[in-house]
Amino acid sequence: SKVLIWLEKLPLLPCLTSKSEKRSLLEWINTYDQQSSLENLLRQCQESIKQLNFEVYEKVVDDAQQILESAQNPNMKEIRGLADRLVNLQQRLHLANQLKQDQSDMAQGFQQNKMRAEHLGDSSVLPDLCSSHQKQLHVLIKNHCHLREIRNLCARAKDELSVNLHTRLKWVMTIEKQICSLNSKIVIYHDFLRKIKKRMDIFEQVYDAPKLYVLSVIEVVRRRHFSKQFCE
Repeated sequence: SKVLIWLEKLPLLPCLTSKSEKRSLLEWINTYDQQSSLENLLRQCQESIKQLNFEVYEKVVDDAQQILESAQNPNMKEIRGLADRLVNLQQRLHLANQLKQDQSDMAQGFQQNKMRAEHLGDSSVLPDLCSSHQKQLHVLIKNHCHLREIRNLCARAKDELSVNLHTRLKWVMTIEKQICSLNSKIVIYHDFLRKIKKRMDIFEQVYDAPKLYVLSVIEVVRRRHFSKQFCE
């Protein structure tokens, strides 16, 4: 504000203006951009600095720290026991394939025994054959129940894994939204800082303007005086 007072008190030399009225150096500077006078720039700069105080900076840093801590949550980054579950599922799958093959072999055995009995045409073998088939049917039922149990266990494991993955995907989306929101704030604040720096650069030039103007006038007077003495 003191610089503006100095600029307002410093008169513009008549040779620097095309009009006869007296103008200050401040008025001359403001004529270059009438919609953005130095007073307006000063007010805008002060308002921007008030908006970007240390509390805002601390809030951004705290938000960033909280997001980083949330993103490093080990309980969400890793599904505990997943490797063991996958190993168990692989073992169950291997057992299910074995049971499937056993069921297929026994079914083929039934078919072969039927064809053999029809070919022999001897009814005396039927009691033993029926007894053998009855035992095999019990094995088939037992294997079938085991297969159903394995299927239910796999379906339950699939549902549990789906729930875990869904929970973690929601967590990832939440973290991503927080990062995007914070990034938008940082971009806005960066734009604010860029504008403040631009205005501060202008004010730095304005701050030096009275001194440079006076030194320039002194230099002009000195040269004119020297030229006058030299010509005499």
